[in-house]
Amino acid sequence: MYEYKHNNIFEESDQHKNKHAHLLGYTRTLQWKCVESRTDSKRFYYECFILSPLMKGQADTIGIAMQRALLGKIEETYITRVKSEKVPHKYSTVSKKYYSKSSDKYYETYVG
Repeated sequence: MYEYKHNNIFEESDQHKNKHAHLLGYTRTLQWKCVESRTDSKRFYYECFILSPLMKGQADTIGIAMQRALLGKIEETYITRVKSEKVPHKYSTVSKKYYSKSSDKYYETYVG
């Protein structure tokens, strides 16, 4: 069996802070972007993804579902690290957008 290192990134969109955005015709399509993928050794893989745009609260919902799927359903798969910057606890909402259109770069944050 292989062991996998997963490091997933989730962003909250600043554009949709209105808690009733779904009633206003929010129709943007969620997009996955792999920002880094490498094989560290024969048994260890590292992958880093960004999923956006998300409305308030969606990052937590998706993150918890992925954590349960990775930890409970796939043998030898585990989350090795979660890094939070300026986040007081794991249930906090990260509302800063970390993508710069002018430089076309993603600024990473990890929601724990």
